[in-house]
Amino acid sequence: MIALALLHRVQISIAFDRVFFLQLAGEDISFEDIRDAHPYLYSGCKKILEMDTKMVDEDILRLTFVCEDEELGSRKVVELCPNGKNTIVNSENRNKYVNLLVKHCFVTSIAHQEAYFDHGFADIITDR
Repeated sequence: MIALALLHRVQISIAFDRVFFLQLAGEDISFEDIRDAHPYLYSGCKKILEMDTKMVDEDILRLTFVCEDEELGSRKVVELCPNGKNTIVNSENRNKYVNLLVKHCFVTSIAHQEAYFDHGFADIITDR
């Protein structure tokens, strides 16, 4: 519908957030980019990054490189990297963990839907 409105020069009042525009432009999504899009995730990640090194290395958080996704009412565990369920988050790899978590939540997990959006948009806008 959006592409069709643009094609026919119909002005619509719709707002996309910064993260979605970055995705459409093929840009990487960073931790700072999600501040407004997902304040809860941003806050949690920020606390992990600011946490005392000793506390993180003592494995107080009990984090590994996995996250849980909900799909059609069921939960599934997704590894953020190879052998993620056995990789403990520590002070040396916590930046990597946060970056992979952000990438999963805002890129990987919705890549299928975004591809359909891109394809549909291109079909309407481009000349055949």
